Amino acid sequence: MSDVNAASFSRGGTRVVSAGDDGAVRLWNADGTGEPLILRGHQGRAWAASFSPDGTRVASAGDDGTVRLWRAHGLGEPVILGDHEDWVHAVSFSRDGSRVVSTCHGGTVQLWDAEGIGKPLTLRGHEGPVYAASFSPDGSQVVRAGDDGTVRLWRADGTGEPLTLGNHERGVYAASFEPDGTRVASAGGDGAVRLWQTDGAGEPLILCGHEGQVMAASFSPDGTRVASAGADGTVRLWPADALGQPLVLRSHKGAVMAASFSPDGTGWSASATTARCGCGTPTERVNP
Repeated sequence: MSDVNAASFSRGGTRVVSAGDDGAVRLWNADGTGEPLILRGHQGRAWAASFSPDGTRVASAGDDGTVRLWRAHGLGEPVILGDHEDWVHAVSFSRDGSRVVSTCHGGTVQLWDAEGIGKPLTLRGHEGPVYAASFSPDGSQVVRAGDDGTVRLWRADGTGEPLTLGNHERGVYAASFEPDGTRVASAGGDGAVRLWQTDGAGEPLILCGHEGQVMAASFSPDGTRVASAGADGTVRLWPADALGQPLVLRSHKGAVMAASFSPDGTGWSASATTARCGCGTPTERVNP
């Protein structure tokens, strides 16, 4: 067992999928019972994994430059999408499950048919690695964030020029839409979480408190809170209006790479940490 790079819930909230440095993707019961289902195939580290909206599939991405689409029950061989020029940082489904977006260390974003049919649509423009990308709720846009410090919105059909929402002072490691599509939350190496209007209007709300890099940021299902995760070993739950102080969860021993709310929005988050516990296994937790 080794470091954990990503963790997220299924839409029903009953399972959690994680991706690790050992190249494996693990599917856990969210209540902590039983043993995980382990999916193996990536050569090198697995950087990202997420469920399809209906919970029947899992997309994963890794060092080997591939995106793999697995059946969530673990049977059969995965569909392998392998057109990236370098290792793949992130992968996620569109809300209707018909498309997959993935990001590459080489600076590209690719939009795939979720059945593996045809060639991907490639979006270029970032200077350096792209660490995050996700679809808007209606599937019409893709937000992407990269090492050049920018957060950009593209049309999902690849037409036109991207809208640059703004810059972090350092690289941006996460970007995701608010459930109603009106805002984007981004997390950066400058230690801040920024909440941007997707029409590009105004200045972002800035959430400061992490000591060091912020590795993840995502909205709660009702859009009233934001979960963030940082190199300081904390997960923070912020009011999305930036008023008041965050709830700080300090149970991790090392940098926290991912955090997200459960689908029912009760305030639980799935988090993944790079710290190993004393027995030599990674700490993978579902925290209140």
